[in-house]
Amino acid sequence: MFQVILQSLSSERMIDKNRLAREIGVSVAVLQDMLDLLVARGYLRTDRPTACSTGHCAGCSFVDHCSDPTEGVTYFVLTEKGRRYIEGQPNRSEKTNDAE
Repeated sequence: MFQVILQSLSSERMIDKNRLAREIGVSVAVLQDMLDLLVARGYLRTDRPTACSTGHCAGCSFVDHCSDPTEGVTYFVLTEKGRRYIEGQPNRSEKTNDAE
């Protein structure tokens, strides 16, 4: 299931958590836990648009996806480790079942 999440994030510019949770058959809360685990293991990292920290929402390309302007948008970015995993090239130092 983790591989499906990584592949979805790799192939789509932006995907809504509700949609992704439906696609993989879990609740949004469970998906969030899975995303947090992938971040902790280094397969994903989080990022925020610069406009979120400066309060310039009008110029932000994520403004339509932002539910709370005071919090801003947090999105997940596939790391190099995540890319290697979905391409079937895990690091030698990693367990092969690390993200399974």
